[in-house]
Amino acid sequence: MRKLITALTAVAGAAAATVTPAAAAGESLGPYERFEFSYTSKRPNTATGFRYRVKLRQNGDEQPPVVRELRLVFSRGTRIDTRALPACAASQEELNQQGAAACPPRSRVATGEADVYIGAAAPLALKATVFNTDEGIVAILVDSNGNVIRTLGGKLTGGRVLVVPVPKVELAGGKEAALVRFELNIAKAGTTKRPWARTPRTCTKKGWSVTYAPLFASIGRVRLTDITRCRG
Repeated sequence: MRKLITALTAVAGAAAATVTPAAAAGESLGPYERFEFSYTSKRPNTATGFRYRVKLRQNGDEQPPVVRELRLVFSRGTRIDTRALPACAASQEELNQQGAAACPPRSRVATGEADVYIGAAAPLALKATVFNTDEGIVAILVDSNGNVIRTLGGKLTGGRVLVVPVPKVELAGGKEAALVRFELNIAKAGTTKRPWARTPRTCTKKGWSVTYAPLFASIGRVRLTDITRCRG
C-alpha cells in the first residue's frame, strides 16, 4: 500500500485549482472543475512567481481521469533560469529518507498541497515542496506525518517548457491513483538582477499566456490556457 500511495502521488504532480479566463468566456475545462496558472508580477522584464491551481471533477469514489504527463508552456519571452539558484542534487535515496531536508533551503521555489484519489471518496491529503535542479525541478510530496510518499522530476527545455512524467499507480479493483487537486505557490526566487523566473520583456494586448497540457490515460492530451493581464 505504501508503494501504491507513493506512485499514486506522482499523479498529484499534475493538478491544482481556480477558474481561467477561458472558462469565464464559456470555454470548456474538459475534466477539470477549476484551473489557474498566473504570473504574480504584472510588469515586463521583472522577477516573478506563479500561482498554480487545478481541480478535477469528482463523483464520489468513481475513478477520475489519470494523468500520465504534465506539460506547461510559458508565454514566449518568459525565462526560467535554473542557474540563478543553488540546485538540489540529492539522490533518490536521500530524497526518500530526508525529504525536503535533502535539498539546500535556497533551492526551494514553491510550496503547496495536493489531494490524491486512492480508490475512496476521501482523497489522500499531501503537502508539496518544489526545489530547483540543474535540469528543472523536483517536487517532494509528503503525508501528514512527514513521510515522503513520492518525488516527481520535471525537465525544463528552452527556458519556458516544463515536462513532468507521471508513472502509473494501480489500485485494488482495477482502479488507478489520480491527482484530483493540486495547488502551488511558486515564489519569486533568486535576485533582482538574476531571478529564477522572469516575465517577458514586453506586454501585449492579450497579456501573457500559460498553456497547461496534461496527457490523460483515457482521454488523451487536454489543453487549457490562462492569461495574466500585464501592465506595460
